[in-house]
Amino acid sequence: MSTQQGAIQSQRRNQNIAHKILLPIKDIRFGSMEVVIHASKMLRIERKGKIRFDTHQYNHPTEAPMTIQRCCHT
Repeated sequence: MSTQQGAIQSQRRNQNIAHKILLPIKDIRFGSMEVVIHASKMLRIERKGKIRFDTHQYNHPTEAPMTIQRCCHT
């Protein structure tokens, strides 16, 4: 394999890894994502999504609608 072919394969591999990392981000509005690497190889991507409720309009959690209370306390 020539040096140029090796460079092209390396670039394709890097683009594939970047795509695998960026793809899950589009589905997360709030949360975090962790890329786990071992021996310079990407093993897995862990996502933790969060759902935020607009509770700023309530003075106390018991004043919030029941649907929000059930969701937050389960």
